[in-house]
Amino acid sequence: MWQRFCDQARKVVFYAQEEAQRFREGYVSTEHLLLGLCRDESTTAAKTLDLLGINLVRIRTEVEKVVSHGKSPPSQDMTLTPRAKRVVDLAYDEARNFDDNFIGTEHLLLGLISEGDGLAGRALAKLGVTLGPARNAVCKVREVEGNPVPSPRVSVAENPFPWPESEALEDAVGQRLKAYREQIYGVDLLALVLLADEGVLEMLRTAGVSTNKLATFVEGKLLERAALLAQGQQDLSALKTGTLFKVIELGQVEARSSGMPMDSKHVLIGMIEEGQSVLAAYLDGEKFDIRSLRSLLKASREQ
Repeated sequence: MWQRFCDQARKVVFYAQEEAQRFREGYVSTEHLLLGLCRDESTTAAKTLDLLGINLVRIRTEVEKVVSHGKSPPSQDMTLTPRAKRVVDLAYDEARNFDDNFIGTEHLLLGLISEGDGLAGRALAKLGVTLGPARNAVCKVREVEGNPVPSPRVSVAENPFPWPESEALEDAVGQRLKAYREQIYGVDLLALVLLADEGVLEMLRTAGVSTNKLATFVEGKLLERAALLAQGQQDLSALKTGTLFKVIELGQVEARSSGMPMDSKHVLIGMIEEGQSVLAAYLDGEKFDIRSLRSLLKASREQ
């Protein structure tokens, strides 16, 4: 697991083990990894947080408010919790997104933000740290450090799918791709809009869905699709994204069934019912039961 970790990232893991021992825990979890990241101000992760206006001492204070104290005796053989392993997996994903052949502290930081549900992710979210701006900050810090990201990265939050402006790239992508842009991304871009709606987020969370993971999944899949299309590695005819018309129509049916004016929550159910969006695919993989959303709508109407 650790072969591709750079020296600073390895130190973070060592520091995380020390933090876990300090709290008398027999395992390393996401909060210990974040505390480990806060131990060295010279890392790319620390500089990224500084660029975002987040002080390392403030992070430590926020984490230590909620971290638990265990009863395990100190141990040199400390394993990662499933959430911490997930963070490492996401760090590898971030490294691939940046075309890096190493795992650095910046990838670990982005992995912690992306995981979202652990104590570390919740602490960072409380401090206003989100994935898109953090990725952009990493790019800026690395450029200053003389280790720029090999290819330009754009925050999904700022501009999910920037259309190529240069003539050479436009030729490579082809005019046909530009003409089909709305068809390709329409439903899934709508998913990102829905996931910015607090009513939708609250309903999904109440139904047991990790909205951070869902949003990250949707963003990642769309960026992956955009890259494949730009490289000519995916045929347009193979894409099945559904239609906005069908989603809205199903949303209207849900609204009529619930006896309420149609809003974003009905559109969400319509998207899941339509079934061809990235959002629907994620929830299907999680064995999510759409009936829970309908029950929540019914309960809100009766209140």
